Amino acid sequence: MDSFLAFLQMGGRGLFIWSSYGITVVVMAGVLLASIRAARVREAELQVLRAGRPSRAPQSSSGQENLPS
Repeated sequence: MDSFLAFLQMGGRGLFIWSSYGITVVVMAGVLLASIRAARVREAELQVLRAGRPSRAPQSSSGQENLPS
């Protein structure tokens, strides 16, 4: 048990080290949650755009695509 406490104290710098780890975990979790939310919003926007767009017109019978010059 004493060696575990010494590990947590890390030579008197434990508070700084463990708080740094804690802040990093909180920030990374926030970034993950923000990314998931943004992805859901973008998926919903994409579904709305796809639903509002008419289906694509069939290609010409020659099989060549209309490419810009």
